[in-house]
Amino acid sequence: MRAMILAAGVGARLHPLTSQLPKPMVPVANRPVMAYLLELLAAHGFKELWVNLHYLGDKIEQHFGDGSAFGVSIHWQPEERLYGDAGSLKRAAGFFQEGPVLVIGGDDLTDLDLTAFLAHHRDNRADATIALSPVEETSQYGVAVLDERGVVVGFQEKVPLSEAKSKLANTGIYLFNRELLDLIPAEGAPLLGRFLLPEILRLGKKLCGYPTSAYWRDVGDLEVYRQSQSDLLRGRMQCRLPVAESSAGVCIASTAQVAAGARIKAPVLIGEECVVAEGACIGPDTVLGDGCRIDAGARVASTVLWSGVRVAEGVQLESCAVGSGATVAQSHEGQILAGG
Repeated sequence: MRAMILAAGVGARLHPLTSQLPKPMVPVANRPVMAYLLELLAAHGFKELWVNLHYLGDKIEQHFGDGSAFGVSIHWQPEERLYGDAGSLKRAAGFFQEGPVLVIGGDDLTDLDLTAFLAHHRDNRADATIALSPVEETSQYGVAVLDERGVVVGFQEKVPLSEAKSKLANTGIYLFNRELLDLIPAEGAPLLGRFLLPEILRLGKKLCGYPTSAYWRDVGDLEVYRQSQSDLLRGRMQCRLPVAESSAGVCIASTAQVAAGARIKAPVLIGEECVVAEGACIGPDTVLGDGCRIDAGARVASTVLWSGVRVAEGVQLESCAVGSGATVAQSHEGQILAGG
């Protein structure tokens, strides 16, 4: 089966981290977010993949290559400009000779049961199906309104909870029957949510919702990005971590050096070649990328450090994200810090 991964976006809300890496390459628990997606797709039989590229796309292609290490075959499509998700899907139409066509974001972190999702689409004889995730705060999401049969009858875009007719957020994970791609114009930059989905409803096609309690996050801003680290460390998403637990909630690479007098508060992940000095405190909900150094008396909590970060003696980091190669000499809270 074939799928399209949307990987062309800029990831502006995570700047300046995304000045170094495109969003699909942003590390979650020390692995690129797209790595989890490739493993999920392969596990459910979606092994022929079309991936569009634009912003820093060469870094994505260089890292994943032909996809064989993940059990998939990747067809890369660089784009000289952003076409919008519907426009990019239209450019991929020739790749999908038959359907249904799965479309998913390259920065989506999910353990959605794609096999059950596909079965729901087919069993309901839908023309298109959207995976929907329940949320408590509708003002940050587009939500889908369903009838008693589970068919989508309308959408609301980022409305206050008091005005929301639904609490089912559109995850941006879709199944489309192949012929729907013919509805997308060849020119322009249409968006799926603003063009194709309304067009499907206008034409009276059957657009089904698939409510799911599966884990799903779009790692698009600092708060969600940090929370995703904690979620993976706490086992809230089914996935493979790069370092096995050495004790409950504590993952320390075999090449890391952690002083006997350092304090480690679960859950944490400490990567390869890290050095944690006497009196330092790491965690909870913290990830240290490979080659980080935490000096004496420093405290790092609810924070993700990319590779090669040094935290100076006595510095306090709380609820931060720090790019590769940075030296942090002052305390910070709730900030994104650029790399070196």
